[in-house]
Amino acid sequence: AISLLFCLGAVGLAEAEADEACCQAGSSCQADERASAAGNDPTSLLQHRSLAAAGTQAAMATGVRRVQGYLPPPDQDFKEPPVVRSTATKPIHLTLTTVKMCGPLLPGERYPQCWYTRGYSTPELPAQIPGPTIRVKPGEKLDIDVENGLKKPDPCCLSTKVGKGGVLQDIAYNIIYANGFCMINSTNLHTHGLHVTPRRPGDDVFVEIDPGHEEKMRMKLPPYHMAGTHWYHAHRHHSTSAQAGGGALGAIIVEDPDGALPPEVEGMPEKVMAFTLVDMRMTANLIGGSPVPGNSGFEKWSRGHLWKNQTGQYIDENAVVSLVNGQYKPKMQIVSGKWYRFRMIFAAIELNLAVFDAFRKNARCEFQLLAKDGIYLNVAPREVQRLFFASGNRVDVAFRCTCTRGSSCKAALISNPCEPGINSTCSMLPTKAEDMREGVERAKKGILDVNEPTLTQLLLSFDIQGGSSRGDQLKTFSVNRPCYLVDLRGVAVPSSNQNRIQFMDPIDWRVTFSRKNDTGIAMGMRMAEMEDTPPLARMKVGEVRQWYVRGPMLFGDSLNKYTGLSLHVFHIHVNPFQITSLSSPTDPFFQVGDWQDTLFHASGQAIVRTQLDAFTGRTILHCHLLSHEDMGMMGYFDIHGKEGSWWKGARNVDPKCYRDYKGAGYSYVTPQASLLEAKPVWVKGDAGDDCH
Repeated sequence: AISLLFCLGAVGLAEAEADEACCQAGSSCQADERASAAGNDPTSLLQHRSLAAAGTQAAMATGVRRVQGYLPPPDQDFKEPPVVRSTATKPIHLTLTTVKMCGPLLPGERYPQCWYTRGYSTPELPAQIPGPTIRVKPGEKLDIDVENGLKKPDPCCLSTKVGKGGVLQDIAYNIIYANGFCMINSTNLHTHGLHVTPRRPGDDVFVEIDPGHEEKMRMKLPPYHMAGTHWYHAHRHHSTSAQAGGGALGAIIVEDPDGALPPEVEGMPEKVMAFTLVDMRMTANLIGGSPVPGNSGFEKWSRGHLWKNQTGQYIDENAVVSLVNGQYKPKMQIVSGKWYRFRMIFAAIELNLAVFDAFRKNARCEFQLLAKDGIYLNVAPREVQRLFFASGNRVDVAFRCTCTRGSSCKAALISNPCEPGINSTCSMLPTKAEDMREGVERAKKGILDVNEPTLTQLLLSFDIQGGSSRGDQLKTFSVNRPCYLVDLRGVAVPSSNQNRIQFMDPIDWRVTFSRKNDTGIAMGMRMAEMEDTPPLARMKVGEVRQWYVRGPMLFGDSLNKYTGLSLHVFHIHVNPFQITSLSSPTDPFFQVGDWQDTLFHASGQAIVRTQLDAFTGRTILHCHLLSHEDMGMMGYFDIHGKEGSWWKGARNVDPKCYRDYKGAGYSYVTPQASLLEAKPVWVKGDAGDDCH
């Protein structure tokens, strides 16, 4: 409070003086011209043309305008990012630097509109969005040298308390947004989804890499690490949303050992798809459904120098658009009747995707769900009509389209909260793809009825040729599971290990924790400075924990659908969790027994279980609407005990569970196996506890 009053009293000081006083700022930002040296191909993954948005036609109820120009040309051939690997003699070297973005030359203008954002380069590859895809196998070392190639100034949190337009604006900003956006050019790296150590030099997001400095990350995946789809992104507290939302991200693929999957799945052609957002909304609109701004707004609030056009003004377009591997509405060539494995990552800090097939012309398409958040289903595949992504979610799906007439046909993947026959409470689809409006929209029914809008856009289209009009159906199978991912639904969890995690409401940007499942006061503080924040709890490595994740208990369950998991996206590092209880609304995409590391659900609450396997140290949990994290909605558990300890009861649950990649494999099972529910286990609680 004293520092706030001090800085508010200094409103009359020039911003540069405040930076000098608070942060000892240095030279201005420097652009990396390698981003524009990749060639003249406007569709190149390495040279992102036109990520601005213009438009005057009103789109959705939130007021986001339709994007009409300033984007890469649509219908270009689908491309994937380049692949990099860590070797014993050569670590992966990622440099966080600037990426130049330009729109096309518009009639009457001498120059296109250009600005810079942040992305990763390597010694061999210019800066690009997304960054290169990292591939690694279970048991391998993953060595990454992270270089911060950004330049000062790097305004500290004291200096960003002011400069929002006046004293009243500064006060409102500090109350509502908790001065959450600062240190915009400091960084680190998080390997989202990997089961690796949170201790330095591993996946330690307490690390701060200042401009001009470097961090050598050294991790080893356990030999029993499940294969799956993950991603990496910048995670420096207070600049996470600006950096990760601006493009500092890329895919991580943990490869399946030979023989781990049925041949018909193992042999599917793979397509990696990183869906990113370009959000140019500079102004927050609490009443209009945009409580936080887009990336240009975060840049301005943080007093950064990117996301400005040639006139020095921050980009201010009321538009959000998704790119697929840096491309706008690309076109993929596929064979009729052939199965493909799509590795899909919503590499975003906000919004949702509700993905399904549409605009079919003589085509029939199918989704068979294989894995969520990099973890195979207990029984796969599972037929679904729509894929749901909160920010940070990953989905592996077997996909095919079959031509019903003729030798060629067409289809598309779109995101829209209003699937015909599933949710008809908001704007319906046009008959033609070119007439589809773009923007964001809130659903009012079903699992999409969360308190965060869903993107509405055509994502990519398919040209479908040749092949068979009838393809084989996939057999139902179950993979052998590593011991840290055995089914925990029938496990007796001691009452002392049944706890409650609460995500509080806006303005109160806290994660709180109670040792009681549904009684007692939940404690926790807003994370302003990471090193000054105590742990939410201390827990022992090798235990099973059950967490009731929800909103505040103050008003009971009646308002939970407006808070908790319907307002905040629960994400935890290192150890994924299994959903053991989920309230309505239900949907084939969400089932009890599924494993995830990132969860958003319209009911607002869930009961999950996890093993605290192998790794000690500070394990982070936070809201994955990353502006909420920057504002303080983050905490951590201090996991203690003997490094490498694991829960021996796993072998009683599943005698085939393995602690070495040689145990990987699969079995064919009956489809009905996916419907089996674990029998309830009664646990004697402490005296005075209610039974549940």
